[in-house]
Amino acid sequence: MKKLNLLFCFLVFFSCKKEQNFAPFPTSSLLLSTIEYSTNNLNWTEDYTYNSDNQLIQVEDFGNAKKRYELSYDQAQLVEIKTYNLTNNQLVLRVELVYNEAAQLVETLNYSIFEGEEFLSVYEYEYNENGFPSKQTSYNQHNPSSTSVINYFWKNGNVEKTETYYDGNLDHEFFYKYDDAFNYTSFQLHNVNQFLTWNQNNITQSSYKDHSGLLDTYCNPCSTEYVYNALDYPTVVNFNSLIAHQLTYQ
Repeated sequence: MKKLNLLFCFLVFFSCKKEQNFAPFPTSSLLLSTIEYSTNNLNWTEDYTYNSDNQLIQVEDFGNAKKRYELSYDQAQLVEIKTYNLTNNQLVLRVELVYNEAAQLVETLNYSIFEGEEFLSVYEYEYNENGFPSKQTSYNQHNPSSTSVINYFWKNGNVEKTETYYDGNLDHEFFYKYDDAFNYTSFQLHNVNQFLTWNQNNITQSSYKDHSGLLDTYCNPCSTEYVYNALDYPTVVNFNSLIAHQLTYQ
């Protein structure tokens, strides 16, 4: 794809920086403002709001979920994400983010609120020698001995493969292919512990091996098509689930 030389140097610089100091923040002067979703019978938007420092502080999802995400920072570090029900403005989820001295995200404490009571799920993260997240371990407060593990395998700044284990058993393997354009999901910091949003590029195809016998999806492999603007940012995303995204930047 044709790229402006200046933009290419800009992205290469941050790509090298990302290899050394991996962090889930967009490396762009552009900001994602709106995603318009459309299916055969439903249309909705997801709106992004930023503060004067261009930090994402709010996401409003007007789809079936009808959620509002509010993000809080300690200087440049994202420290808390609160999720509210847009219908009644009630808090339904609160996530606290914990970092190590190298500013790597090492733990998220997920407090689900149901009938006024908080239920805690813990997610712990490990990193490889290049600073990329390599393992996620999760458990809940009521059953800490029952764990779920995801192993991440990276290549050229993208997750090439994941392995999902439950109670020590390999359940699934997922495989991913990419384009060479800017990954728009890196703007979605309200999904900060979903490491597929940390990729350098966009996923064009995903496939899986099911070792559990329980996984049933509509496609294998699943393909995604993109339409790009002059700066190689996706403006239209089409999935073979017949869901389309129209992206607007500011």
